[in-house]
Amino acid sequence: MSSSFFFRCQRSGNCCRVGTGRVWLKEGEAEAMAGELGISQQGFADRHLVAVDGRISLRERSDGRCVLLEGSCHCTAYATRPQQCRDYPDWPILRDDPAAFERAAAYCPGIQQLPSPEQLRAGMQTLQDLMAEQPLPEGRAACLGASGPRPASSIEADAFLGAFPQSTSQRDRACPALEGESCTAGPAAPGICRNLPPEKGFQLERQIQAVAENCGYPWSKADWTVILPDRVAAWRASELSLSPFDV
Repeated sequence: MSSSFFFRCQRSGNCCRVGTGRVWLKEGEAEAMAGELGISQQGFADRHLVAVDGRISLRERSDGRCVLLEGSCHCTAYATRPQQCRDYPDWPILRDDPAAFERAAAYCPGIQQLPSPEQLRAGMQTLQDLMAEQPLPEGRAACLGASGPRPASSIEADAFLGAFPQSTSQRDRACPALEGESCTAGPAAPGICRNLPPEKGFQLERQIQAVAENCGYPWSKADWTVILPDRVAAWRASELSLSPFDV
């Protein structure tokens, strides 16, 4: 597992429905979940448990989804969920297998990996060159009239932090680039804040992803109001000697 990462669960439910695996139960966990669901221990075992090589695991549906997952992200026994679920992503297989950790980081938006100093320098310079070619928003800030999710990437958030180091890790705070109804982010504005037509916005998104891939920049994506404070928290918790605040 990379030592340069930060985790804050975003309740995406991806860890409960992406791929296949086993959720192994410890003593007493099945009884606790049966109690939360209001069914008998035998009924819980019949519906939700399976024995594998002498151990007890939660069942999976045919598509790999945990049997306790309802919808996309609701665990029906969340309050009494197994310790294995509580420990994610601090699992032995993820600590010991870098490839497994990379796969987990790819599907879990709550894992914020940080770039090496070399990746950071290359990523910030290349992204700056790309964004300098893009039109800047004019008039009223785009975020004030937006509705629905506003996804942005880790490399865009890091570039923004270089320009606005006073950004907070609290998700309910206003964007630090907002002054009245105007956006002052300028070249540091992420793609989603540039008011581009859908086709051009999609093209820019692909270009930004290519920048990250070419630099080996760790990639994650989430709503701007989520990824920005999570990147702030990740960098502040990091022991790396170079951060976006220093570039």
